[in-house]
Amino acid sequence: MLYIKIDDASQLREMFIKAGRDSFSYEGYAALLEYYEEFDGELDIIAMDCEWREASADDIISDYGEIYDEIDEDDEDDVIAEKVRGFLQENTYYVELQNGNFLFGEF
Repeated sequence: MLYIKIDDASQLREMFIKAGRDSFSYEGYAALLEYYEEFDGELDIIAMDCEWREASADDIISDYGEIYDEIDEDDEDDVIAEKVRGFLQENTYYVELQNGNFLFGEF
């Protein structure tokens, strides 16, 4: 079996593109690479793409009705982000990215 060492997020992104997928930001690919560094073995790009999602707080709020009901009109951005963090923590595993998005396990 042939193994390819992936050294950086750009290289991981290229593998996703070759598989017909490009679902994450550079920060998202970097977080995935860090997560999977612990594993020794084959990476399944399609499975990774299906297992993970990157989204902004606004996208998460609009896609998951349960959290939409918890957001008040006058909530500040930091309060909204904290509510999104709590929601994700209750339902899945997540990483908050430097670009403000969340990378999380689909649920």
